[in-house]
Amino acid sequence: MPIDKNIFDNPKAFRQQVRLAAVQVAALGEDELAAALAYELEPFSKIPSSEAAVAWRESAESTAAVKVYDVAVVRRRAGKGSGGSDGERRWNIIVAAVALLAVVAVAVDWFAMASRIDGLRRDVAAQMPLDEELRRLDDRVRNVHAEAAAIREKRQSAERAHGTVESLRSSLTGALDAVAAVCGGRIVVKEISSPEHFVLEFRAAAESAENAAAIMAQLGDAVVVRGLRLESGAISASSTGTMVEFTFRLRPSNLQTFGPKEVL
Repeated sequence: MPIDKNIFDNPKAFRQQVRLAAVQVAALGEDELAAALAYELEPFSKIPSSEAAVAWRESAESTAAVKVYDVAVVRRRAGKGSGGSDGERRWNIIVAAVALLAVVAVAVDWFAMASRIDGLRRDVAAQMPLDEELRRLDDRVRNVHAEAAAIREKRQSAERAHGTVESLRSSLTGALDAVAAVCGGRIVVKEISSPEHFVLEFRAAAESAENAAAIMAQLGDAVVVRGLRLESGAISASSTGTMVEFTFRLRPSNLQTFGPKEVL
């Protein structure tokens, strides 16, 4: 690209000040700097850098960091270096090389990203069966825990029922001991039956209804401490008329809570 200082005197020249970083232009020759300045002014001068003739002067405003140029540019006449100078061609080659490197960088980045995405897809595809197996194992573990909890509850219920049955069985012995202690020699026990599980029914005879009532009152107090309760029946005269007959039941106090089906 020819550098014609007379361009500054051309009234048709486009003039503008251009600021470039000092490190950007430090290694440029005159032709390369001319191409760079023409490229910077191209959007404003509307003159393609490949067709521009450029003249410049460094301004006093330049500093160590920023170079300031007063630039004038005109369109070259046909037939004078229309193919562009060596400097311009080198500049265009540099620009093309930078653009190519940018394209290559984008392509490499895209390829790396695509490879990473493919790898992630393979990892996900491999992980899905494992996740499904883990879900199945979790379901099995929850089922096992539920079954174990149900078994523990059944065992605890059985232990409670066993304890209750043992308590009720021992209450039968306690009932007999209480009757023997309170009623011995005072009544005649004619029959002992069990109309319900763990309930004893006595059919007895006493000298009089008053004696029978008094004995039942004493027996009722005696069996309470043994976990029993007394249920008195009817008192009637015997067939001989010399005694009265009556019935009573001794029932475990907690039998109303634990029914026969539960304790057996």
